[in-house]
Amino acid sequence: MAKKKNNTFTAKKSAKKTPFKEAESDYSAHKPMFTFYYMKYGGPYCVSRCNRDHKADIAGQITALSQFTWNYINQQPRETYGHEQIPLKQFRTTNFPSEIVTPDVKSLMVFRYNGGGRLAGVRVHDIYHVILAGPDIYPHLH
Repeated sequence: MAKKKNNTFTAKKSAKKTPFKEAESDYSAHKPMFTFYYMKYGGPYCVSRCNRDHKADIAGQITALSQFTWNYINQQPRETYGHEQIPLKQFRTTNFPSEIVTPDVKSLMVFRYNGGGRLAGVRVHDIYHVILAGPDIYPHLH
């Protein structure tokens, strides 16, 4: 509710706390949020290029991962809910979005999903920015 003061309105301060703490530096206790903001839509390693089964597997894996904290995910094997760091030079593309893959980024965090596919991206705080998706984003054994 706003209070009227000299023909101007000022917002009344709320006693409620927001769910996010701006000054917090350790996001490992948070559950991850996923975004495809930096993914090149329609590009060769976009979810839109994946077949129906891979799209379903990606949705399933993201849904499952979003239920755990980063602490839990970091302790899991890469074959299940864990991840691994893959150097940029191993990917089949060199066209990374410079807004998120800055010069200091040397590798991408990679999650696996059923069917031999991979999600590669960058974690910033508690947000995982998916950049590449598919079964062939880098050479690996199936």
